[in-house]
Amino acid sequence: MAMPSISPQQAAQRALHAGLPSAADRSPQVAALAGHAHSIIGALRSLNLEGAAPAAVFRAVGDVSPIPQEPADAAL
Repeated sequence: MAMPSISPQQAAQRALHAGLPSAADRSPQVAALAGHAHSIIGALRSLNLEGAAPAAVFRAVGDVSPIPQEPADAAL
């Protein structure tokens, strides 16, 4: 689903509504960044993740080196 791009004026209005300081000369850059973020989010939403396990259940496999442990006794 394509997200509509926002105009610099809309970017300034949304920043004001959110209570964020907004310089009028930066509105075009803010609008461009918002458009880019919306396109990335749209691409992520279109991914079919059915059957993908959540990160909490992911287990790394293969040659994984253990993290070196420091001695528990500070006097060593």
